[in-house]
Amino acid sequence: MRLEGQVAIITGVSNAGQVGYALASAFAREGALLAISARNAQRVSERADELRATGAQVIGIPADLTTEEGASTLVQNTLAAYAPEEIRNKWVNLEHIIEAAIFLVTSASDGVNGVVLPVQGKGI
Repeated sequence: MRLEGQVAIITGVSNAGQVGYALASAFAREGALLAISARNAQRVSERADELRATGAQVIGIPADLTTEEGASTLVQNTLAAYAPEEIRNKWVNLEHIIEAAIFLVTSASDGVNGVVLPVQGKGI
């Protein structure tokens, strides 16, 4: 599993036939820790359940990524779920990660379907 222990945010997962869901499935097969997102909370929950049924470790976060608030919610919840405590306690460095991830996640409306966050504790 090439992505074991890596955290991936995947957007655009509201329908199983979308590219975002296909990406999430591929990342799950490679062992990534997933945070999936779409605007519709029920659909995000359904997709997260489907992925969990395959053995994936996944959280579903409904968020409107056309807003900075939605992107911030997605990144903050992902870090809260997956970042080690020592990373969350390094707020100066963490703020830079959050800002970069929010920028990348906000770009999702321009066709970016996901971002991999470096939250393992080394090099941060």
